[in-house]
This record gives sequence, C-alpha cells and structure tokens, in this order.
Amino acid sequence: SGANRVTLSGTDLTCNLLGDVAIRATQAGDAQYLPAPSVERTISIKKAIRLVFDPLGAIGKNETWPLHAKAFDKLTNQPMSIDIQFSVESGDATIVGGNKVKSGTTEETIELKATTTDSGATFSDYTMTSKNITFVVNNKQGQMIHFTHGEAGGLRDLPMSRKPIPIGRLVTSSSGLGVNFAFVDGDGNGLAASSTDALEIMGTGQNAKLAFRKGSDGFTGFTKVDGKSQPITVRIKASQPGNANYNPAADIIRDLSIMPPGKDAFFTERRMDPRYPKVRTTFARRLANRKGISVAAAKQMMDEDDADSDGDGMSNLLERAFGGDSLGPDSKRITPRALPTRSGKQRLTFLKYLDTYNEEGIEYIVEKSTDLRHWTTAGVSQVDLDSGTGGVQGAELGGGMERVVYETDDAVVDGKRQFIRLRVRTK
Repeated sequence: SGANRVTLSGTDLTCNLLGDVAIRATQAGDAQYLPAPSVERTISIKKAIRLVFDPLGAIGKNETWPLHAKAFDKLTNQPMSIDIQFSVESGDATIVGGNKVKSGTTEETIELKATTTDSGATFSDYTMTSKNITFVVNNKQGQMIHFTHGEAGGLRDLPMSRKPIPIGRLVTSSSGLGVNFAFVDGDGNGLAASSTDALEIMGTGQNAKLAFRKGSDGFTGFTKVDGKSQPITVRIKASQPGNANYNPAADIIRDLSIMPPGKDAFFTERRMDPRYPKVRTTFARRLANRKGISVAAAKQMMDEDDADSDGDGMSNLLERAFGGDSLGPDSKRITPRALPTRSGKQRLTFLKYLDTYNEEGIEYIVEKSTDLRHWTTAGVSQVDLDSGTGGVQGAELGGGMERVVYETDDAVVDGKRQFIRLRVRTK
C-alpha cells in the first residue's frame, strides 16, 4: 500500500510524499525450496530535521555553561520552533535549568545529548532526531563561542550581493578574546581562501566581513540544474585558541547558502533582518495615514514591488535592481545619475546585474526623447568601461553587479531639447 508515495526500482525505494508505505518481500521458491512466508514492513515517510548542537571546548571544574542547539527543516533550511531536551549520557555533570550543564569535580570526558521533542504533536510530519557532543573537564577556565544563527539579525541564507556581510558582529566569545574565521571543508579541515571561488573573508575579529569575489577573481557563476541556478553552500569556522588562563573554545562551524539574486531571495532575506519589524510598522502607519486604509492592510503591502518600504524614494523593485538597501536610506551612488561630458552628449550611469546573474530577468532600458512624450532606445549606446576584454563592458563591482554608462549618440544642439532616462521593469 502507499505506492503513490514512493518509487520502487529493484531494491531502491525513493520517497516522494509523506505518509505510510507497506512493503512486502516475497520468495516464490523453486524445484528444491518451498515458497518463503512473505514479510511486510511499514515505513513512515516524514520530513527530516537537521539538528545543530554547538560543541563545548574544555571547561573547568564546577563551571556552568549554557547549551546551544537549534533545529532546521532539512529541506528548506528554515529554523523550527521545536523543543529540544538535553541529557547527560556519561560523566560527572548535571543539566541545570533545562539548558545549561554544570561540571563536577573530576577531570574527565563528559558526553551530552540534545533531542528534539514534539509533545504537542505540532511537528508530527517530522522524524525526531538527536545529536551528541563530548567535552573535557580540566583545571583551566572554559570559554565558548556564540554564533548568532537562524534568527533575526543572525547568520542566514543570503542572496548574492555586492555588499559585504559583517560576520564579525554575529560572533562573540565568553572570554572576550578575539574570534578567528576561516573557510573549511565538509570535515572541518581548513581551506585556502583562494579555493572558495565565490567568497572571501576580509578583516579579523569584530571587523571580519564576508565579501563576494569578482568574476575575474575566480567566481564565474552559479551551477545550473535543469536551467535553474543552484545555491552556493559555504562552510565557515569560528575559533578561539585560548591563552594561559583560558582553554581553547570549541570551534563553531556554520553552513551558509548564497542564493541566486532574485525577487524571492530578496524578500525572504529581508524578513530576517532585525530592522524589518520596525520599518514595517513605520511604513504601515505612513501608508495608512496617507491612503486611509487600515494598518493591517498597509502591512500586507510592505513586500510589494511598487512599495517604498523605507521611504527613501526608491521602490522595492528599484532597490533590488540597483543593489540598494530596502530597509534604510541608500547612498546617492546607488541611484542613477547624470555624468557631465565635454562633448555635449548626455551620459547616464547606474548599477545593474551582470547578465550572468540576472536570474529575475530585470530589464534596464535606457531611452532618449526630444519632447518628453516620445521615447526611443535608438540613438543611445553603452560606453565601454572595460575595453580589451571583448565587447562593450561595464566596470564590475562584485556580487554579480556592474556599473554601466550610457551615452546619447548626438550632442545637444543649442536651442534644442534632448532628454535621457532609465526605465526598469521585471517579469
């Protein structure tokens, strides 16, 4: 039963839908053997949980330390509000207050377990899981690293952007000693920065930032599967080596997915920005006062393309198209602007996505007019800012964006009028 939920090919079972599936194994026998009694097994197909249980480094005797564990939907990588219980599997230690561990007086290795629990059956579609960690108790003071993750303002999946990600602000050590960052592979072993084609770590400690490399420095685009760009997964390690007074902290490793830029990634990421609730409230009140609609209805309009979320004069579509900040005022360099020329021709410069990364299909249309009524793209050409690379190019800025300059073919004649503009549209 449940054949609609699975695909069976020989001995391989592929699960496609949630629910129970009954599998029967049979053996018909032959000239020497009677048929074997059939055997049935029922399999429950449920969603998987990825449980992150932060390790503890060596700690001192009679020290109490908080435990950090978080559950994520394994398919969507979104955090889950499921309960997690902690227990001592072995060693002289106790769980205090449900989410802290207190060491005893013995120098030894302690093993702890974190287990997802669903007493209210809220997550009945998920398979519960657990994870163990071990740590050592000795005579030095312990310390731990806290990496804000899976919550507003913390490390989260991000769309590709030219703006560096300030990871140094997301990590602290309980000792106050500076934290180091490095890229690592799947086993936690170190990688040279050059081997991570998409990103690089700039600065140290609280000033550390995660920045996109330019295409010319190695990153050439997202891998496509069936024509759709796939996220880039990067693993980052935070470490603190300790000193004469403190044990080294346990390394904290976090996976970060970089999403291809686009509408869905844009709105999903900004909802996890700590500024979002306040900006949304301000936007709703401003719109309600002006339009005479309810605050609740105005809040629903916050994530529409034509909404100006932060009140800086740029709609969400324009913020996205130019790589702006839709929750705060942008630099004037973000907005399109005119450039002076000695030739009398009109020039317009702006930021745009390189064609390679323009997943959304945003169109940047530069037009000219002599009467502000009839506009045409004829007579306007892009200026080559990167000659020698073949073809007309802009100046690459990283994060999949470039600065381009467009110029009218003709100079403005005395006594005549001529205008140039940029129009942006998306599917």
